[in-house]
Amino acid sequence: MKIVDQNGDGMIDADNDRRVYNRSPKHIIGMTHSFTYKDFSLSFQMMARLGGYIAYEKNNALGLNDNYANWADVDYWTLDNQDARIPAPTYAHNNLKSIYSQYASSLLYEKADYFKIKDITLAYNLNKKWASKAFLSNAKIYCSLKNFITFNRLDDNYDPERGGAITFPLMKQVVIGVNLSF
Repeated sequence: MKIVDQNGDGMIDADNDRRVYNRSPKHIIGMTHSFTYKDFSLSFQMMARLGGYIAYEKNNALGLNDNYANWADVDYWTLDNQDARIPAPTYAHNNLKSIYSQYASSLLYEKADYFKIKDITLAYNLNKKWASKAFLSNAKIYCSLKNFITFNRLDDNYDPERGGAITFPLMKQVVIGVNLSF
């Protein structure tokens, strides 16, 4: 978070407030495709969100809007760490607002860009001659990975498709199956 003197009067106060967080993405991109070679097939579904912000619940869970929030292991500003994401913790006294109470809502927002491979499926169609010996018209063996690969700026285990919520993550699934047609 960077606090900027928007009006150039040399003071950081309410006259400098400006809304900069837009939750709507600029672009949502998706693609589904499949390849087939002999009896093998590979299909995938990808999606990306470009632009926009989310109110990331983990930042709120860390107590970043608490004046005493120096217990958490987060990227705080220090003299040695001036490119930090979060201002240094301060204590409000004499009825003055701390930086947290003034800008607490801004500390919750994170960029929501991500790229995700939602589904990858590799399948093998059993040869028709072999399937007919088992009285089948078709047999397919497959393996799918669902919600397995996500690239984003947030934690490795966080799925931004949840929109900021950290309560119930989207499950990563491995599905192995057989489709039989008689």
